[in-house]
Amino acid sequence: MRLIFYFGCLFYFIVGVIHVCMGSLIPSLLQYYERTPDQLGILIFFQFTGFLFGVLSSPVLVKKYHYFKTLTFGILAMLVVLGGFLFVKEWAYLAVIAFGLGYGAGLLETTMGSFVISAEQNSAAKFSILEVWFGIGALGFPLLVNYFMKFYAWYFILYGILLFLIFTLLVWYLLGSSRFNSLSPQKNEKEISLSPLTVSFKNGKVKIILLISLFAFLYAGIETNLANFLSTIMILTNNELISSISISCFWLAIVIGRIFVGKFVYKFNYWIYISSSCFILVILLFLFPFVRGTGMYLSVIFIIGLVIAGIFPITLILASRIMENNIDEVTSLFIASASLGGALVSFLISWSLSLNTLNITFGIFSFFAFILGCIILKMRKISNYSNKDVKKIESMKSL
Repeated sequence: MRLIFYFGCLFYFIVGVIHVCMGSLIPSLLQYYERTPDQLGILIFFQFTGFLFGVLSSPVLVKKYHYFKTLTFGILAMLVVLGGFLFVKEWAYLAVIAFGLGYGAGLLETTMGSFVISAEQNSAAKFSILEVWFGIGALGFPLLVNYFMKFYAWYFILYGILLFLIFTLLVWYLLGSSRFNSLSPQKNEKEISLSPLTVSFKNGKVKIILLISLFAFLYAGIETNLANFLSTIMILTNNELISSISISCFWLAIVIGRIFVGKFVYKFNYWIYISSSCFILVILLFLFPFVRGTGMYLSVIFIIGLVIAGIFPITLILASRIMENNIDEVTSLFIASASLGGALVSFLISWSLSLNTLNITFGIFSFFAFILGCIILKMRKISNYSNKDVKKIESMKSL
């Protein structure tokens, strides 16, 4: 199981790289293809649309082909579209690349995430570690882009990703096939009854599903678009020199925050932690347009990253535990809603940025964060799920 978890960390690292790939290349794409920032929103849309398809197809593929073949297919999907870029560099093909990378990343994240949540002891801590590696990938890639762009053309970055995926596929096939081929989705025979954990869940099943979906949609609308458009935001504030550094600063804060969450997760009250994080986020996002000075911008971006760090993994753990008998489906639903939010909200954010004012953009972000806090408060009323219930389930896994 340890080797499988290590592969999970590797896959989440790749997903983190793919997550910020298009956003990090925006300045180069603007110049090379002579496009405007709102036109590049189309690439973000295709990336998250592909991610959505990958997320939704994951439970179906896992049930039919099990974990190993599903994860292998995700890597191959990314390899194929990047391989095509060796021969076609047209603007239209970038949309194909964005979709293919998104699809493969969606398969990897959902498949490995649902496996860790359902099969691992201390799943909240383990899932936070996976999210740390996601953050490391998202943090390191903009720094790599910033360095390599001094010596090479921007498309060599995509060639580098292609080579890394080839290496990953070889290692995965040689070491992972023997361990993962025998693993199939669990059948919940050892799962404890949900009735004492979620007394009012059955009566509010549809409401819970809608709240989970809306939460993931709005959260991704904030996190992914803030990360992808951060370089554009810095350009609009006349801080072009820190456009790449700001993205790395954001993801560095998320990595640090998720390490902290993974280490101390069981000392928190999950509901209070998530709701307080959401409402603090409202204040920070609302105040962002009034910040002045390079140092202050980086400081506020870092604090936003710290605050937002634990919201996604802890909420996903709660959602999965509330609907314990459908972990694969709930994980897929949560991440699918997140990818849909990342795709659709990108158009709204790119439009708001075209107005050359940050007030509307961050007004949208802060409004979304406020709704997140309200959703968590509502979910807490519907379900009586608590930290003790999490620990009870984790102890059952060791039986």
